[in-house]
Amino acid sequence: MLRFEKLHNDLVEKAREVTPRPTSPEMPTELFSAMAQRKYTHLTYGTLAPCFVPNTKKESNNLSQSAHEHCDALLQSKAVQRILSASDLTIPTYIIPFKRTFATHLRLSHFSGNLFNVTVLWSNAEVREKEGHKRNERGDDMVIGFDEHYEVEWVLGDDEGLAFKGGFWGKEGSDSRSPEGVGKESAEVWFGRE
Repeated sequence: MLRFEKLHNDLVEKAREVTPRPTSPEMPTELFSAMAQRKYTHLTYGTLAPCFVPNTKKESNNLSQSAHEHCDALLQSKAVQRILSASDLTIPTYIIPFKRTFATHLRLSHFSGNLFNVTVLWSNAEVREKEGHKRNERGDDMVIGFDEHYEVEWVLGDDEGLAFKGGFWGKEGSDSRSPEGVGKESAEVWFGRE
């Protein structure tokens, strides 16, 4: 397990080397809590129900800042606690369950304005717990994906949704370019508001 702990720590350090957030980021055009009150859907990828993470350690006992029923349990789960331990909680952050073959969670961290950095993460904490393994102070679960970064634009207005970009779809070859522009037209993957 020490090898995986070193891998985890190395990935967390590498994740901090990406384009830094501006020192004076613009606020989104709606309150951060508004995104946590809504659901966004895609016919293939399903529904995203963002859970807003309190932005200071002092607020960590008050996790009910979302309309989604699953958020309290999600934010207190072992996997998410491990993700949050490697996150800068001074930056407004959302955690979204996103169970796929190579993903269990999305972490959205505010960048500036209506733009967020997205990290696709995979954790084996739930599987380990179901198999009867206990977590110790080292955190014998594994979280990978801190080195993968994408972006999402929170598009507001009549056609509200989340425009995922930056190679999120994983296209290759002649289709590898992201669409140009802003809003829905720039999305590689579009999750419209339910």
